[in-house]
Amino acid sequence: MRSQLFCRKPAWVAKQARGMPPWFLGALFSSLSCGLILTWLLLGWLSKKIYTDLLVVLGLVTIGISILLLPWAPGAILPLVVMFSIGAGMASCSVTINTQNAIALAALPLFLVPRFLEFYRLPPKRAAVFFKENYPDAFQ
Repeated sequence: MRSQLFCRKPAWVAKQARGMPPWFLGALFSSLSCGLILTWLLLGWLSKKIYTDLLVVLGLVTIGISILLLPWAPGAILPLVVMFSIGAGMASCSVTINTQNAIALAALPLFLVPRFLEFYRLPPKRAAVFFKENYPDAFQ
């Protein structure tokens, strides 16, 4: 819910600044949703090719640049592409962070993840066994 509210204001400003009809706002939100869905579908493949912490950084950079470009994107098509990239960045950040946090929170009472950077660079399958491999005495 918070992520939708995060993008409502820039989309509303983009619509109002151009004097576009009401359907344009719906098209902007649909474009945002398409970016989210497509990135969710590709994220498994992407996480095998790129470190997960780099996915988060790229997602945040994509969101920032896209929101900065949205008010100045000319025409009707380019704002839709910018909203698509905002959705892609949001999905990249939220899925990656939530997956790693779910794994970390399960073991948080036992450890406070001393090798934090290494843990966040692991793909989900390796992160699931990270604690067992590095702290075998804790799981006897």
